[in-house]
Amino acid sequence: MCSNNEWLKKIFALLDDNKKYPKYQFERRADIYVNLFLPEILKTEFNEEFDLIIPEFPLKYAEKTDHCSNMDYLAISKSTKLAVLIELKTDSKSLDLDQVDNYHTALTTENWFRNTVGRLQACAAKNDEYAVSYTYLLSKLVVGGKTLSPERLEVMYIAPDKIKARIIGNKYRFVSFDNWWRTIKATLIDG
Repeated sequence: MCSNNEWLKKIFALLDDNKKYPKYQFERRADIYVNLFLPEILKTEFNEEFDLIIPEFPLKYAEKTDHCSNMDYLAISKSTKLAVLIELKTDSKSLDLDQVDNYHTALTTENWFRNTVGRLQACAAKNDEYAVSYTYLLSKLVVGGKTLSPERLEVMYIAPDKIKARIIGNKYRFVSFDNWWRTIKATLIDG
């Protein structure tokens, strides 16, 4: 039987080795470890505490449908004054310029957050197989009958160093995935 430390070493060795294969979806596997460290990453970047982090938050809805694209995370500060749209990229070739445009639209659309919550409420009211999930999501955004209303919206990319210039040009925050991945592994394995 392996100790917890030995299991973690094996998991991270497998992740690092498997990501060398052409079709391996490393980001999907690394996501849970990044999610675990997001409060620390956010505090480092914004000097604020974050206790609400929602994965796969609906970012943009297609016209006249409920189909949407999702951001990797939405984080809301404890003060609820700051909302951060977070995109995780683990591969320098995976930067999607349409996603960059969607984030720009969110940042420049008046009342984007409130409008998005309204769209989520409409989805929850449909009483289909997703209604329970949308209702749960809304329970995090509507507290005591009042919709959270962040004063500031920012975009942060956690991405490989190789694509920093393409992200910084869009005035988004950039966090080095390479550095944080090393930190995450060391912290979980070495304590």
